[in-house]
Amino acid sequence: MPTQRIEELNQLLADEAVYYQKLRNFHWNVRGPAFFQLHVKFEEMYTASALNVDAVAERILALGGRPKSTLKEFLDASRIKEQAEVPVAEKMVAEVRDNLNALVGYVNAVRKTAEKSGDDTTVNLLDDLSQQHEQDAWMLRAWLS
Repeated sequence: MPTQRIEELNQLLADEAVYYQKLRNFHWNVRGPAFFQLHVKFEEMYTASALNVDAVAERILALGGRPKSTLKEFLDASRIKEQAEVPVAEKMVAEVRDNLNALVGYVNAVRKTAEKSGDDTTVNLLDDLSQQHEQDAWMLRAWLS
Protein backbone atom coordinates (compact mmCIF):
# COMPACT_ATOMS: atom_id res chain seq x y z
CA MET A 1 0.00 0.00 0.00
CA PRO A 2 1.42 3.44 -0.94
CA THR A 3 1.34 4.81 2.60
CA GLN A 4 3.04 8.17 2.01
CA ARG A 5 0.79 9.04 -0.92
CA ILE A 6 -2.30 8.07 1.06
CA GLU A 7 -1.21 10.19 4.04
CA GLU A 8 -0.47 13.18 1.82
CA LEU A 9 -3.75 12.78 -0.05
CA ASN A 10 -5.63 12.57 3.25
CA GLN A 11 -3.96 15.80 4.36
CA LEU A 12 -5.01 17.38 1.07
CA LEU A 13 -8.52 15.96 1.49
CA ALA A 14 -8.81 17.70 4.87
CA ASP A 15 -7.59 20.97 3.34
CA GLU A 16 -10.04 20.71 0.45
CA ALA A 17 -12.96 19.80 2.75
CA VAL A 18 -12.42 22.79 5.05
CA TYR A 19 -11.97 25.05 2.01
CA TYR A 20 -15.28 23.71 0.63
CA GLN A 21 -17.11 24.55 3.85
CA LYS A 22 -15.55 28.02 3.95
CA LEU A 23 -16.94 28.67 0.46
CA ARG A 24 -20.40 27.62 1.64
CA ASN A 25 -20.07 29.89 4.66
CA PHE A 26 -19.14 32.83 2.46
CA HIS A 27 -21.89 32.00 -0.05
CA TRP A 28 -24.49 32.08 2.72
CA ASN A 29 -23.16 35.15 4.47
CA VAL A 30 -21.86 37.54 1.81
CA ARG A 31 -23.44 41.00 1.99
CA GLY A 32 -23.12 44.34 0.27
CA PRO A 33 -23.01 45.73 -3.26
CA ALA A 34 -21.20 42.67 -4.65
CA PHE A 35 -23.75 40.25 -3.13
CA PHE A 36 -25.28 38.99 -6.38
CA GLN A 37 -21.92 38.54 -8.08
CA LEU A 38 -20.16 36.85 -5.16
CA HIS A 39 -23.14 34.77 -4.03
CA VAL A 40 -23.19 33.12 -7.46
CA LYS A 41 -19.38 32.84 -7.69
CA PHE A 42 -19.03 31.22 -4.27
CA GLU A 43 -21.76 28.72 -5.19
CA GLU A 44 -19.98 27.91 -8.44
CA MET A 45 -16.75 27.41 -6.52
CA TYR A 46 -18.19 25.24 -3.74
CA THR A 47 -19.97 23.07 -6.30
CA ALA A 48 -16.64 22.42 -8.03
CA SER A 49 -14.97 21.98 -4.66
CA ALA A 50 -17.43 19.24 -3.65
CA LEU A 51 -16.40 17.30 -6.75
CA ASN A 52 -12.74 17.80 -5.87
CA VAL A 53 -13.26 16.51 -2.34
CA ASP A 54 -14.97 13.43 -3.74
CA ALA A 55 -12.25 12.83 -6.35
CA VAL A 56 -9.45 12.98 -3.77
CA ALA A 57 -11.34 10.68 -1.38
CA GLU A 58 -12.02 8.18 -4.14
CA ARG A 59 -8.35 8.22 -5.16
CA ILE A 60 -7.39 7.38 -1.58
CA LEU A 61 -9.82 4.44 -1.70
CA ALA A 62 -8.41 3.30 -5.05
CA LEU A 63 -4.92 3.27 -3.52
CA GLY A 64 -6.19 1.03 -0.70
CA GLY A 65 -6.50 3.69 1.97
CA ARG A 66 -9.30 5.05 4.11
CA PRO A 67 -10.15 8.69 3.48
CA LYS A 68 -10.70 11.00 6.40
CA SER A 69 -14.42 11.54 6.56
CA THR A 70 -15.51 13.27 9.74
CA LEU A 71 -15.59 16.98 10.43
CA LYS A 72 -13.30 16.43 13.40
CA GLU A 73 -10.75 14.62 11.25
CA PHE A 74 -10.88 17.39 8.67
CA LEU A 75 -10.55 20.20 11.20
CA ASP A 76 -7.75 18.48 13.10
CA ALA A 77 -5.71 17.85 9.94
CA SER A 78 -6.44 20.86 7.74
CA ARG A 79 -3.93 23.61 7.08
CA ILE A 80 -6.83 25.73 5.80
CA LYS A 81 -8.51 27.32 8.79
CA GLU A 82 -12.20 27.82 9.37
CA GLN A 83 -13.53 31.35 9.26
CA ALA A 84 -15.69 31.81 12.34
CA GLU A 85 -16.24 35.49 11.67
CA VAL A 86 -18.19 36.91 8.74
CA PRO A 87 -15.76 39.26 7.02
CA VAL A 88 -16.79 41.91 4.52
CA ALA A 89 -17.03 40.76 0.91
CA GLU A 90 -13.60 42.02 -0.16
CA LYS A 91 -11.92 40.23 2.76
CA MET A 92 -13.83 37.04 1.86
CA VAL A 93 -12.44 37.20 -1.66
CA ALA A 94 -8.92 37.92 -0.41
CA GLU A 95 -9.10 35.00 2.03
CA VAL A 96 -10.36 32.59 -0.63
CA ARG A 97 -7.60 33.78 -2.97
CA ASP A 98 -5.00 33.17 -0.26
CA ASN A 99 -6.45 29.73 0.47
CA LEU A 100 -6.30 28.88 -3.23
CA ASN A 101 -2.66 29.92 -3.42
CA ALA A 102 -1.90 27.71 -0.43
CA LEU A 103 -3.87 24.81 -1.93
CA VAL A 104 -1.86 25.04 -5.16
CA GLY A 105 1.30 24.61 -3.11
CA TYR A 106 -0.17 21.68 -1.18
CA VAL A 107 -1.40 20.00 -4.38
CA ASN A 108 1.96 20.41 -6.07
CA ALA A 109 3.77 18.87 -3.08
CA VAL A 110 1.55 15.78 -3.20
CA ARG A 111 2.02 15.68 -6.97
CA LYS A 112 5.79 15.36 -6.53
CA THR A 113 5.35 12.30 -4.33
CA ALA A 114 2.94 10.74 -6.81
CA GLU A 115 5.27 11.50 -9.70
CA LYS A 116 8.25 9.90 -7.90
CA SER A 117 6.09 6.81 -7.37
CA GLY A 118 5.10 6.63 -11.04
CA ASP A 119 1.45 7.14 -10.08
CA ASP A 120 0.23 8.84 -13.25
CA THR A 121 -3.44 8.62 -12.24
CA THR A 122 -2.83 10.66 -9.09
CA VAL A 123 -0.56 13.06 -11.01
CA ASN A 124 -3.34 13.68 -13.56
CA LEU A 125 -5.91 14.26 -10.81
CA LEU A 126 -3.62 16.72 -9.06
CA ASP A 127 -2.72 18.52 -12.30
CA ASP A 128 -6.42 19.15 -12.93
CA LEU A 129 -6.93 20.30 -9.34
CA SER A 130 -3.94 22.65 -9.44
CA GLN A 131 -5.08 24.14 -12.75
CA GLN A 132 -8.57 24.79 -11.38
CA HIS A 133 -7.22 26.41 -8.21
CA GLU A 134 -4.76 28.56 -10.15
CA GLN A 135 -7.50 29.80 -12.47
CA ASP A 136 -9.84 30.60 -9.59
CA ALA A 137 -7.04 32.44 -7.74
CA TRP A 138 -6.27 34.48 -10.86
CA MET A 139 -9.93 35.46 -11.26
CA LEU A 140 -10.17 36.53 -7.62
CA ARG A 141 -6.93 38.52 -7.92
CA ALA A 142 -8.44 40.28 -10.95
CA TRP A 143 -11.65 41.00 -9.03
CA LEU A 144 -9.64 42.51 -6.16
CA SER A 145 -7.57 44.82 -8.41
